[in-house]
Amino acid sequence: MKNKYTLLLAALMLSQFVFFGVARAAEAEKVLLLAEDVGRWISGAAILNASGRGWPDDALAPEHTGYDLASGVAGKVVYFAALYKATGKDEYLLEAKQGADFLISVIDDPAQFDGDHRRASLYTGLAGVGVAFLHVREVEPKYAAALRRVLDILDDWSVSDKDGTHWSERFNDLIYGDAGTVLFLTQLSKLAGYSRAGELAQQGGHFLLTQAIREGDKSRWLFRRDKEFNLPNFSHGTAGVAYVLATAGSQLDDADLRYGARAGFNYVRSIARTADSRLHIPYGWGSDQWQGLYEFGWAHGLTGSSLMFLRMQQANINADQATNLLALSRRTLASINLPGAVAEPFAEPSTPLDYRFGRAAYTGVFHGAAGIGLALLNMHTSMTGRSPYAEMPDSPF
Repeated sequence: MKNKYTLLLAALMLSQFVFFGVARAAEAEKVLLLAEDVGRWISGAAILNASGRGWPDDALAPEHTGYDLASGVAGKVVYFAALYKATGKDEYLLEAKQGADFLISVIDDPAQFDGDHRRASLYTGLAGVGVAFLHVREVEPKYAAALRRVLDILDDWSVSDKDGTHWSERFNDLIYGDAGTVLFLTQLSKLAGYSRAGELAQQGGHFLLTQAIREGDKSRWLFRRDKEFNLPNFSHGTAGVAYVLATAGSQLDDADLRYGARAGFNYVRSIARTADSRLHIPYGWGSDQWQGLYEFGWAHGLTGSSLMFLRMQQANINADQATNLLALSRRTLASINLPGAVAEPFAEPSTPLDYRFGRAAYTGVFHGAAGIGLALLNMHTSMTGRSPYAEMPDSPF
């Protein structure tokens, strides 16, 4: 009898697992269908021309088609390439390739970058175009050539002096500045035959070290070198720079860059406060409107800074402290009533445009549909256990 009951219990348990597995698979399929709905909506706004396929940054203002990763064509190329990997449907691959063709026309016209202090950046410049080519190069050799062209242009634009190599005269940060450029070059250096990318990334990282404001074992970086804006979180400040230095230092085996990452982590840790078992990291200093402001989003809040904590853990830099802060960040995000009216003193992200799909017409990664689509694809991978469909330079997953 014992064996019969054991077999019956095992059968019941197995049926439960099968049921939940089927249910989870069905939910994952719904998420993927939503991601495809996003793709169809973006595709409906497309503009075909002799150069390829573009999508306006705002579907209600089709006269402007940007090229960048944040709002423009490069971000949509990444999205459609990821959607192709998720579904295997050739229509999405064609969309990505036609967008990449448009980007080739952009890099072949250097005048498009003249006078732009952010022209080499990750999210608003040429480095982001390189990210798009990284995602389509495996299916078409000409995009590998385009990727090489991006590296050559970044090499040509680089300015080297006693402090190292830089591209921007103003910006240190991950979105607009040299940190983002270094991060792209670090990712590119993983590919065989791109040792020059690694050299430039290392030199650029050392330049960032010279821009640090040091206080003992702590370092912080200003958003802009010409203004006293201290925005310490991921998009424009120390958390993002520390993420870049940890990534480059580990991949390129550079102890100085790793030390800089540690100093940046120490600074973020020093300004963090814990209250009611929740982690509070200030939005920043330099404007009265930032006083007492704590966000939870990617740019200026816990979500982004948690990426730095995770990278420090992965790189074994202050790993125990990083692990503790990461766990505290997750508990905080889980306890502030998301989604819903956020618990004080936490605030909605200051530019929540990427939550407005369906009520606005933005198409980009930062502010619109492509960002929502990539989030859905990330959700699909977490539900199915598949590898990420898009390897972004600032994602530690």
